[in-house]
Amino acid sequence: MREPELKAQFARMYDRAINHLDFDLTRRLCTADAEFKTSTGVIRGTGEIIRLIELQHASFDAFHLEVTFIFAHDSGLGVSWVATGRHVAEFAGVPPSGEIVRIQGISIHKLVDRRSVGGWVCSSTIDALERALRAAQSACH
Repeated sequence: MREPELKAQFARMYDRAINHLDFDLTRRLCTADAEFKTSTGVIRGTGEIIRLIELQHASFDAFHLEVTFIFAHDSGLGVSWVATGRHVAEFAGVPPSGEIVRIQGISIHKLVDRRSVGGWVCSSTIDALERALRAAQSACH
């Protein structure tokens, strides 16, 4: 598989999983034991990845993610993304704000045989949620 095809497959995986809750490509493109390190902990396995996405949908109305850029090589792939939604339930320990939040992030995947075995995720999730909560609290006073 060439680099453009690999990038297109991962872009489709992000869209199908996060925007449509369709995890077929996630299960095909990520190993069952894929492990991702994040600022709030470690996500282990496709089951935890799926549970996190489902939690995001439960915590944010109209949750949507847009892939803004992908770079790829045989041994790794990076995905830059922006997610938006109205924060309606506790997420990452932050109570609901009712505000629309915009979260930016990048996910780096280590690839073995063109499948993700894990990597790293860095995002503005906590900062965005805390800003939204402060804005909501200020509006109430």
